[in-house]
Amino acid sequence: MSMNDAWFRDTGPTFVVSKRESSPSRPEPKVAGINWTFNSWGGVDDGCYQDWSLDLLVAKKILEIERLPRFPQTLILEGGSIHVDGEGTCLTTEECLLNKNRNPQLTKGQIENELKAYLGVKKVIWLPHGLYELHYKTKICRLSEITVFTKHNEQFQRLWNVVRIEGAREIVLGGGNIHCITQQQPAIHPPA
Repeated sequence: MSMNDAWFRDTGPTFVVSKRESSPSRPEPKVAGINWTFNSWGGVDDGCYQDWSLDLLVAKKILEIERLPRFPQTLILEGGSIHVDGEGTCLTTEECLLNKNRNPQLTKGQIENELKAYLGVKKVIWLPHGLYELHYKTKICRLSEITVFTKHNEQFQRLWNVVRIEGAREIVLGGGNIHCITQQQPAIHPPA
């Protein structure tokens, strides 16, 4: 398959499963794919590479090969910038989806509405920052139990010491737990 980069998690489709029962008179596919818009993690000015035209076709090609329905979506995001638990909750970062190089024309509420409509979630939890290139690394099976990894180094100490999790109150009141593990990072020293 032709592509500009080989990171399928970010360029490939997000698979969704229908909860509707299909009938013999009206069979419905159980699985479909969302084809998000990809812009090389930041577009012409901030992206990792200038030509991502082949990456834009990856999700479509995968869904064609698998003969699955495709839901095209103009929202710019990478698959690694969202995590859905299958129980109605999506985890994402403000740093990625609200970044001026992703969806500057959309408000947080509009992005949330799109995520809810396409992913079938009821709640979106926004983390302020990600751990790796604006994404987050989490160990999640259910979002009622979250382990969030934050990074810490001398340069970014103030930025990363506190992780604010919108919806944390609901998770805890619902009987869930939130664990925060600080990952030590080497200090970044400016060149002499």
